[in-house]
Amino acid sequence: MPDNLQYTGGAITITGTAGSATFSNDATPQGGQVDVSLPSVSGPGSIIIDVPVYVPQTASDGTPVIDPVTGTSTVIVSAPASYSAGTWNPYAGSADAGTPYTIAGTGTASATMTAKSLAVQVGLNDLTSGSASNLRPGDEVQFKLNFEVSDFFNFTNLTLQAILDDGFTVDPTVAATLTLTAAGGGAPTTIDLGTITPTNQTVSDQVVATTGSNANWSFLRDNAGTGDTTVSPTPSAALLAALGSAQLTGGETGTVTFNARVLDRYTNSHTDTSDPGGPIGGSITELNTVHADVSGTGTVVTALGIPTALPPTRLRRRG
Repeated sequence: MPDNLQYTGGAITITGTAGSATFSNDATPQGGQVDVSLPSVSGPGSIIIDVPVYVPQTASDGTPVIDPVTGTSTVIVSAPASYSAGTWNPYAGSADAGTPYTIAGTGTASATMTAKSLAVQVGLNDLTSGSASNLRPGDEVQFKLNFEVSDFFNFTNLTLQAILDDGFTVDPTVAATLTLTAAGGGAPTTIDLGTITPTNQTVSDQVVATTGSNANWSFLRDNAGTGDTTVSPTPSAALLAALGSAQLTGGETGTVTFNARVLDRYTNSHTDTSDPGGPIGGSITELNTVHADVSGTGTVVTALGIPTALPPTRLRRRG
C-alpha cells in the first residue's frame, strides 16, 4: 500500500474463492503490504480482495496527506499488485492438458482514489412518485447536496453550488434546509434556510423561476444560454444564528435540500425536431435524463482559528 494510506486493522475479506490474507508493515502505521494466498482459482468470475483502509493525517514521512493550508485534494495511487508461486493447470481436452505452468508477474492497472478535505455529492428524490430515477413532467423533486468534512479540517464560509439542466425549474416557494450531524453521529440539527420570492419568466411556453435570493441561498437561470439554473446555498449566517458558530468541524456531515419541478419540455439546450414546439424545447419523458452537477468550497481554518486565503479545489459530480 502507498505510504499515505493506513490499514484500519479490520478484516480483509476475499470473495469469489477461498483464501487467506495477512498484513505487514515497517515501523510506521502508514503503508504496508498485504499478502494473499489463494489455493485454487477458476473462471469465469471475479475474485475481490477487500482491504479496509483510511486516509491518515500524515504520510509515513510525517508530511500532511492533504495541504493543511489550502485543503486541496490529493490523488493517492496504489501500485499494481504482483503475483507469484502460482501454477496454472490447462483444462482437460486442451492441447496443453497435463502440463502445469508456473506463473508470476505484476499487474498493469493501478488503483487510484482522491483524498478530499471537503467532499460533496448530489442526490434526489421524486416527491411525487417516490422514485429516484424516473422523473415525470410536473413532478416535484427534492435535491440533496450531501457534504462531509475531513476529520483533520475545519471550515467556515461554506458555499455549495448545484447546476440544474433546462429540464427543471427551481421551486423556491419550498424552504431550503440544512441538516448537520456531528462527528461520530448523534441527533442531527436541521436549520431552515427559508423560501424565496422569485422573478418568473415564460420560456418555451412554460413559466420558470429565473432569479431570487435570501440571506442563505440564491438561484439564477441562464435563459439566454444553456437554460441551466445555478443554485447557491451559502448557509454561514444561518449556522451562526442557529448554533452560535458558522464553523464546520472535522468529521461533521451535512445535507442541504431544495426543491425543483420537472418541466414539460426542455427550454434551451435539448433538441427534438419531431416535437410541435420546434427544434428547441423537446418534450421530456420518463426515458429522458435530467441531471444536476454539484460543487462545494469553503475556507480552511487553521489551528489558531484564522481563515486562510485559498479555498479547496471545487468538487463536481454528476447525479
